[in-house]
Amino acid sequence: MAKKTKSTIKGLAIGIAIGLVLVGALVGAKIYLHGKLPAGTIVANLDLSYHTPEEALKALQTKETMFLNMPILFTTGDKQIQLTPQDLGIQILLKDTITTIKRIDLKKQTITQSLQGKETDASTDVLYIFDPEILIEKLNKALELENLAPGNAHFVINSQGLTIIEEKSGQLPNYEKLIKEIKNSVSSLEPRSFQLELVDIVPVITKEDLQKQEAEIKRKIRNQISIKWDNKTWYFSLKDHLGWISFREVVEASLPVLNLEVLLENKYVPESYENSAKVILLGIDTDEVNEYIDEQLKETIEVEVEPVSIYKNEDGVVVDGRGIDGVRIQRTDLKKALELAINEEVGEIEIVTKDIPAPITISNEIQELGVHELIGTGHTTFYGSTRNRIHNISVGMDNFNGTLIPPGEEFSFNTNLGRVDGTTGYKKELVITNAGTIPEYGGGLCQVSTTAYRAAIFSGLPITARRSHSYAVSYYSQLLGYGLDATIYIGGQDLKFTNDTPGHILIQAYTDGLHAYFKFYGTSDGRKVELEGPHFSNYKSPPATPLYIPSADLAPGETKQVEQNHTGFDALWHRTITREDEDPVKEEIFSHYKAIPAKFLTGPTEE
Repeated sequence: MAKKTKSTIKGLAIGIAIGLVLVGALVGAKIYLHGKLPAGTIVANLDLSYHTPEEALKALQTKETMFLNMPILFTTGDKQIQLTPQDLGIQILLKDTITTIKRIDLKKQTITQSLQGKETDASTDVLYIFDPEILIEKLNKALELENLAPGNAHFVINSQGLTIIEEKSGQLPNYEKLIKEIKNSVSSLEPRSFQLELVDIVPVITKEDLQKQEAEIKRKIRNQISIKWDNKTWYFSLKDHLGWISFREVVEASLPVLNLEVLLENKYVPESYENSAKVILLGIDTDEVNEYIDEQLKETIEVEVEPVSIYKNEDGVVVDGRGIDGVRIQRTDLKKALELAINEEVGEIEIVTKDIPAPITISNEIQELGVHELIGTGHTTFYGSTRNRIHNISVGMDNFNGTLIPPGEEFSFNTNLGRVDGTTGYKKELVITNAGTIPEYGGGLCQVSTTAYRAAIFSGLPITARRSHSYAVSYYSQLLGYGLDATIYIGGQDLKFTNDTPGHILIQAYTDGLHAYFKFYGTSDGRKVELEGPHFSNYKSPPATPLYIPSADLAPGETKQVEQNHTGFDALWHRTITREDEDPVKEEIFSHYKAIPAKFLTGPTEE
């Protein structure tokens, strides 16, 4: 009985030992296989089955180095050249290649499944970067393939004018086939030599084709094109720039099903397609266009970016720089527009520009007040102003630069403007009064108030006090038109608006030549402002009979005109303010301009 028990225990121990060995083997196998490349992993003809990614990378790097430095022989006719893959700019992406291969994952599959993986599932090509243009450029130069190339008939400009050069037949390499073969070589990291196959090419455009369109092309060259931007115009004709011209052949294909005619490159039209006609398009040289822009357009249109820095020192708030947005001509767009206008014989094109926001730097101290960004700009111009008026505008603008408006505060233009007389730097200039338009200190300050008003309008601020001028003044219509002016008079009419934004508003005010700007910096709450107008109505002709006003300041019998007559009318704008999650608020901006007669001051009547 004891013997039998011992035998049983021994057998059990052996069984347990065998089981432990098997379990250990399975655990070891699992540890060994997990995370490795599966069975049948073949990359660039290398069997990488059960390799770690690091082992696979090392094996492939050896083959990569040999491949990139192995000369490749390219031959055509009696010419040949050797180039390495490195010469062709080829880059092998081994790490990316290995990343694309699935690893053995024993959390999702058994050891048996991983050992029985299908070879075709794990095979892959090497990933790489290859720019065929580099290949074509090097082969064309080294093998002088340009000499074999065909040539379409084309126009040239010489001393005889527009002359046609005849077509010639030639040969071109079958680059499509060559590139495909090179890609196969790269994906397997197996270098080989290549024989360039040359294909006979018949010219697409003949001298006869061009003769049919010669008159049309000459007409296009003589066509004058108006190049417009803002209110300015430049006149352009190719006859003044004959050296710019190049020619491109396309096919005008008819699509009867869609009732359309389209221009296509020759390569996109099947040879058997019958509903097509050859068309010559004129092109212009990019470098010449850029030179024309630099010499003729840039100074007038483009604006250099000017940053602005806002901070505080012992003197108060400092606004350093004007924060001018840049303007750039979109040169590629202009070239395309010119070519389209030339070929379609269009008489007018618009210059497309791009605005470049000015960099804004605001100190932490100022940002703590809620001044973070530009929230609105008012802009007016005052062309035709007298010297004194220009002076007064500049003095008035300086009074507002750096002013802070606390949140919730109603801003009064007159209060912030301060005293207006000779002691504060102002000169006498014409001012609209009840007696007429007469010289007073500060004439022109309504240009300042109008600019501030527009900044408040475009910032979406509530306007609490504003009145238009009694009659239409042309200064305020130079930008945007009539109906957005704001008259002020010390001791009388004021301009007021409320800062209903989350933080302070900082005013930057300056002139740039005959342009005036008010810029409001603060915290945007996302409100958007749209302005629509002006709409005019209620026109009234000025009274034909002048108005004569007695004046003791004039000599007896003396007469002085103080006012021109003005047509009366109403101007209406609509301002729509949109806030997130709120219905848009639409407001009317109404201006009534009186019809007034000419006014004269007259001296006392002689007795």
